[in-house]
Amino acid sequence: LVATPRNPTSYDYVGMTRQSTDERASFMTSQGAAWMAPEEYMETACAVGADIVVALGDEVVADARVNRLVESSKRTIVWMQRALSWLEGRNQLPFLLCPVVGGGTIDKRRDAIKYMPYVQDPRVHGVYVSGLGTGESVGIRQEILREVVARVPKDKLRMVSGVSNPIEILEAVRCGVDVFDAG
Repeated sequence: LVATPRNPTSYDYVGMTRQSTDERASFMTSQGAAWMAPEEYMETACAVGADIVVALGDEVVADARVNRLVESSKRTIVWMQRALSWLEGRNQLPFLLCPVVGGGTIDKRRDAIKYMPYVQDPRVHGVYVSGLGTGESVGIRQEILREVVARVPKDKLRMVSGVSNPIEILEAVRCGVDVFDAG
């Protein structure tokens, strides 16, 4: 069981959710838009017994404006710290993945991974490349995957969402992706 705030079979971002805030993320559920703080999300994911927990990230669409991309990265870093703080003192830790945001731009994806010191944390088992399949070209998607995977330690898992057809999956494997969240 993988806990992720994104439905891998669809991407209902534009017009469907409210804008996330520094305190809470907005995302779609089967009952509509929901708000959750990183700590609430971790509590819920662990309560349902998820085998893999993708920490909450401020995911944005491929063509988001630059200031929104920067805000997304900063917010995701803070949310990741809050998720790790929530884990402190707990006996049973989840297999935790750190989201890497950045929209459809290579430089913002580089920035996002560069500012994610949590990838080195022993409580973090890998990364989750989020926000793909939201309007970027296949070529840009492959370049994003190559760039992100190259910056992740070899002993960490690399998971991606938004890649689902067989050819794109094979290309992502060639880029170094280990696991897919696809519909």
